[in-house]
Amino acid sequence: MPRTYETIATKVIGCIEMKNQTHLILMDSSGFETYMPEALLRANGLKINNDNQLNITTGLYETWFIKEKQYKMNDNSSILFRNFYTLYLNKQLILKEKGYYNLGLRWLYAGGLYYGTLRYSLGSVFAEWETNAALKKESGFMYKISGSMLSGSNVYETLNVKEGKLGNGHIKRAPDEHWTNYLQIFKKLSEQGMNSLNHNLKYSNELISKLNLT
Repeated sequence: MPRTYETIATKVIGCIEMKNQTHLILMDSSGFETYMPEALLRANGLKINNDNQLNITTGLYETWFIKEKQYKMNDNSSILFRNFYTLYLNKQLILKEKGYYNLGLRWLYAGGLYYGTLRYSLGSVFAEWETNAALKKESGFMYKISGSMLSGSNVYETLNVKEGKLGNGHIKRAPDEHWTNYLQIFKKLSEQGMNSLNHNLKYSNELISKLNLT
């Protein structure tokens, strides 16, 4: 019996010559476009249907779609970080729109050795800044913290919302004050959830365009 593979539907919307090879321009159900060498069709026994639909294996989809989406999202995340202060100035837009609120960005995380990593959304951070005075430090509002559960050494990073400058500091241990207290704050934020990769791309692209960020 011939071996069967799970496939994902894509659509061929054009072709282009790159590096002396013909590449197909493919689009998936989310509207994301990518380039894939035409030679991979023959190598994988794939055929384009009459309506230009091309069903590709999950392995090809992972390579030519998922990874490309992750690269693009990393680029978008870098643009948004460079414009963190501008995002803050437009926080009401972000707090009101669910897609912007739930943006998960690679620079928004907290954690530590022997603890793991917590990830949370942009909107959850802005909302917490409005209600939790503990996150307001001398250098600005805290948006991430990391440290060691054993030694207690730690570092947090902040945004000064008056001057638009980034800063950092550390939590000195004192009665009722320990850096892990802040992990509990970010843990609650992480429980709110974030966008899927497709929605992250959609809304980060939209926000970058709307605010003319570079």
